Amino acid sequence: MLFLLTTSLLFLSTGCDELSELCDIQEDDLQFVETFNAQLNQAIFIYQISDKALRSEELRTNFSAIIDSALCTLVNDSILIDFGLGTFCPDGKLRKGSIRMRFEGDYMNSGGTAAIRLFSYSVNEKPYTGDFGLANISIIGGNSTIALNLMSFTTDTSAISGNVNAEWLDGFHTPDSALDDRYQLSGNLNMGSTISSFLLECVVIQPIVIDQACAYLFESGIFTLSLQEENLSEITINFIDGDCENLFQCTFDCNDNLVSFFYPIQ
Repeated sequence: MLFLLTTSLLFLSTGCDELSELCDIQEDDLQFVETFNAQLNQAIFIYQISDKALRSEELRTNFSAIIDSALCTLVNDSILIDFGLGTFCPDGKLRKGSIRMRFEGDYMNSGGTAAIRLFSYSVNEKPYTGDFGLANISIIGGNSTIALNLMSFTTDTSAISGNVNAEWLDGFHTPDSALDDRYQLSGNLNMGSTISSFLLECVVIQPIVIDQACAYLFESGIFTLSLQEENLSEITINFIDGDCENLFQCTFDCNDNLVSFFYPIQ
């Protein structure tokens, strides 16, 4: 632990030159960590707002509702989540465009499904395209569980795909109050570059707990990132159990020693 702390402080005070001397790498080699976490954060937002719309009693009753500042409308088996020409959401980010869903069955019960697609969607002027699938795979006597299939979630430089499960720990059956929403993510994801052959694999080894009571959503969880790099074979990301702060810990092997740094989630 002392080595991790000492190395982290050393990097903060000396920067890229010290890191290069220690491990023969530059800080830019770790940029993919921030890129992956930022894109994961945006994918979680899309899941959350889509989930809220699918569970909303107000939307089912009135056929329209404001959810996370977006205008949501229900027509038959379709839901439109519309940010229009620009809407500031509760996370402080400016979103444009829309999220469109078509659902089958009752999303609140096992067997219900939804298909999601982004249209002219952007976050703080950064465009995203994407197709998602949701399916309620809950079993009798167990927690409500939603399977999330990220068929594609793409920016101008990177793309995420994969399959994760959201096991709800609290809040699933109180759809019009998000304050008690708490669930954990497990599964695997891949991130590739849209401009090179870069490929990264994410494996969740301790479920990522998402809690709406946390200012930055991530309460705890650990996953590994593996990539095709000569110097960096695997990096461990730890959301620092229980502190709900705007930090995650990045740890990797450097010449048979563990090196750790801290980065902001947002």
